[in-house]
Amino acid sequence: MKKMLRQGMSVSIEELEQLTKQLKKERRELEIELGVKKGSGGSNFQINIINKQPECSDTWEIEQ
Repeated sequence: MKKMLRQGMSVSIEELEQLTKQLKKERRELEIELGVKKGSGGSNFQINIINKQPECSDTWEIEQ
């Protein structure tokens, strides 16, 4: 059986709220661009995280 590895990152409620706002804006822009009605698009997004200090395992952050 394969051992599952887990990573984590520290994030504030404010950062999550900002990310949510940004993703909702992107979805609205895509809906307009594609000419689909509001809310008919998917709600899944890929968010990227980066580690600017690879020698430290606990310095992951959301890529802006």
